Amino acid sequence: LYTDPKTETIERTKTYAYNMIDYILRDPMVAESLIKIAVHEYYTYTHSVNVAAVGTLFAQNIGFGESELKSFCSGILLHDVGKTRISTVILEKKTKITKEEFDKIKEHPQLGVEILKESGIDLKNEQLSCTTKFAA
Repeated sequence: LYTDPKTETIERTKTYAYNMIDYILRDPMVAESLIKIAVHEYYTYTHSVNVAAVGTLFAQNIGFGESELKSFCSGILLHDVGKTRISTVILEKKTKITKEEFDKIKEHPQLGVEILKESGIDLKNEQLSCTTKFAA
């Protein structure tokens, strides 16, 4: 958008923004989780939003339908929600992290699954396996 602000690019960006807003309005859990992430650790929040934007545009371009896009985008937005259960001392550390700290960070996908289950979110098996695969 910022390197080539043509009308079609701006329109695609607006469409993406409208879809994202529509999804957040339909599922308050997404907004609530994003706020928790933002309050806990701002870098993770901006990372999640940026990855969701790029990932959703990519998925749209390769032919995902509306239902698939919504599921995909919500998964991306929440992919780091487990980091809310990891100390910000570790997440915001400016020096090299220890092996123990890295091991704790690697737990965040499983912690995220636990958070979503506790919230009553009905996760599909493929979403769970995708989320926890990256923890290994």
